[in-house]
This record gives sequence, C-alpha cells and structure tokens, in this order.
Amino acid sequence: MPISFVGHFEVGLEKGRIALPAPIKDALPGETEYLWVFCSTMFDCLSLATDDGWNDFVEPYRNVRPDNRVGMLMQQRLGNARKVKVDKQKRIVVPQPLLDWAGISDRCWVHGCVGRMELWAPDRWEAHEKRSLSTASLAHAVGAAERERESPQ
Repeated sequence: MPISFVGHFEVGLEKGRIALPAPIKDALPGETEYLWVFCSTMFDCLSLATDDGWNDFVEPYRNVRPDNRVGMLMQQRLGNARKVKVDKQKRIVVPQPLLDWAGISDRCWVHGCVGRMELWAPDRWEAHEKRSLSTASLAHAVGAAERERESPQ
C-alpha cells in the first residue's frame, strides 16, 4: 500500500532532534530505520523521504550528462542529503548544516506531502504560504493543469 504523509504540525527541536508527529509516525512503514533528509529542490525547506521515496525521487538524476545544467544543479542540491536514523520513539536528528540551510532553529513545521515530508522554519512557511498557496495562486495552477490536460496532443 502506498505511503501517504498528510497534515501540518508544529514541533520543537532539542539539539537537532525532531519528534515526528503521530500521524506522520503512523504513516511510516513499520520497518523504517532511516529517513533521507535533503535540501528541497524547489523551496527553502528540507525534505524527508523513506528509502523508496528517495530512490524514486533521485532516479532521474543518477546519470545526468555534464551539459544538462538543470540536472547538474539537482545533483548538487541532492548531494547534501543525509540518511538519518529513526529511533524507537520515531525521532530523528537532523544534521546542523541542513538545519542552518533551512533556517530552522528551535521550532519547525512538519508538512506532509503525500509521498514525502517537508520541514519548514516557521517564518519561511508563512512567507511560502502567502506567496505560493494563496487561493489565486492555486486557482491559476489548477487552471493551467486543466488547460494542459484538455489541449490536443
């Protein structure tokens, strides 16, 4: 059965350790021992993924040609990824350089994104929400997707 990480939760950090919220913990496969933590490729946040999610995400960038600038930039961004241990209480310790990159200090938002999760600094989430998740922005994106689906190939 596919994983579905959903919900939006504010959590505290203690020495870089994050206790995953119950709905996120419950969605993790029972045998999950590690999660991948990496810089988002689109936003100023961190992404979290299981091994399967990570492998699916990076597959298109495994054999990028040197003349593919987008692919090379993606490889650089994803090259900062770290595999972190999930302890028995479903907590993870995020490396400090990644927390610093994302602007996360003592609190963060854990945001479910169906197949992966995001970790956001509260101020960056607020700015992102105003900019990207406004009703007008979503309506524009949905309209563009519908036009693309309806256009003859």
